[in-house]
Amino acid sequence: MEKKMTNRQIAALETRRKLLETAKKLICEKGLVNTSIEEITKACGVSNGTFYTYFKRKEDVVFELSREMYQEFMRKRRLMTVPLWNVWYFTW
Repeated sequence: MEKKMTNRQIAALETRRKLLETAKKLICEKGLVNTSIEEITKACGVSNGTFYTYFKRKEDVVFELSREMYQEFMRKRRLMTVPLWNVWYFTW
């Protein structure tokens, strides 16, 4: 039997997602070095401490976004019938 998430757990996931999306937007606009944790949290309307609840440092956000992109790539890859080497060959 699957456990239902509590409102608190749902809110925590939403906060984490909001931090990720906001960080992605700011980092794409300004670059990693020029984006501060304070800017990310301010744009999200949360405290700096909230950021550290979910991530140890700014680079962890980039790692998580990269992981998500890779997972999305692999999900789409599984839906394809063309061998992966053919995809790489035609995109390089």
